[in-house]
Amino acid sequence: MGIAEAIRSRDDETKRELEVETRKLQAEMSRVQTESQKLASDYNEEKARLERRMQEVAETARHDAERAAAEHQRQIEEFQDRLRQSTGSSAAEREEILRQIHEVKRRYEGAPRGVGFFGNLGRALDNLFGM
Repeated sequence: MGIAEAIRSRDDETKRELEVETRKLQAEMSRVQTESQKLASDYNEEKARLERRMQEVAETARHDAERAAAEHQRQIEEFQDRLRQSTGSSAAEREEILRQIHEVKRRYEGAPRGVGFFGNLGRALDNLFGM
């Protein structure tokens, strides 16, 4: 075998090795690209799920706040009606009704903010993440 044939043989072998390595790298690049797309898709799905859950929590908190406000308003109106109807009642009874009205207002205005929208949102997030 001459030097030229040896060089050609070595060149052919190197070319085959490079083609094998090129195919391996292309397969790896394809795998990484597929995995990247799957991760992006999973991220978007999880993000959408969390956004839906947060919207549900916000809606629940809003309903709870509206219900609490309506209940406080109902209690105040009930006491005010009792106060109007108690014109013949004793001063002590009228004072007690006024005290109850002020107590309901105080509870409503002084309610801890942790039971409001962000408090409920925080609790929901804690539950969601197992905290």
